[in-house]
Amino acid sequence: MDAVAAAGMFMVFRKKFNWPFVKPELEHLFELIKQARPFILIALIAIIQQHANILILSSLAPAPRNAQVGYYAAARGLLSPTLILSQSVCVAMLPWMSERVYFRKDLKNVKKRVWKTSMVLFLGAGIPLVIGVFCFGEWGIKTILGNDFLAAVPTAQVLSFAFAIQLLNGPIANTMLCSSKFSKYIVFYGLIVLFQVLLAFFLIPKYGHLGAAYANLFGPMVGSVFLMRVAQIELR
Repeated sequence: MDAVAAAGMFMVFRKKFNWPFVKPELEHLFELIKQARPFILIALIAIIQQHANILILSSLAPAPRNAQVGYYAAARGLLSPTLILSQSVCVAMLPWMSERVYFRKDLKNVKKRVWKTSMVLFLGAGIPLVIGVFCFGEWGIKTILGNDFLAAVPTAQVLSFAFAIQLLNGPIANTMLCSSKFSKYIVFYGLIVLFQVLLAFFLIPKYGHLGAAYANLFGPMVGSVFLMRVAQIELR
């Protein structure tokens, strides 16, 4: 979602100046910041979502904490490039979706394209990611990071499910982002992240880096149920 937020801010700037590159005059700066506030807030929530587990691991994880942080960071770092695909697709869909959803036209086609794109990402990238991690995760971590990081294999397996769900959710989240109802989307996204952080507080002290992975899984999983329902309502 940080890439989507960045794309949204760029669209605000580009629309204001009708120019492919942003060269704002000083007197327009505060006006631009005001217009981009929803995207800035989304980016801040995304930063919290990405780094909260590391902070909680650093302070609440069982000893040795440095190892717990290292295992989680290693597993997440190896899988994170997968999300580039989802972010690229979401950003590419924004201009097309925003016009149709905002003006409430051709919604049937928008709905069809949203679900199709989500399922293509989930089945074409998410499921192969899960299968690949379960089949080759131990070999990959041993080859890239060495035997010292083999404890990160279960964490990578749990995170593979979390990343598959995020691939599914990306285009669906765009529906709310393009519907001009930023406040509803921000509140919804913030509640999902808050739920994930609370899970991390309860799971990390007992399960360490594996608890952080479960928090990363259950937060988006619960959120996706509500997100799909809200997206259906927005596209009626």
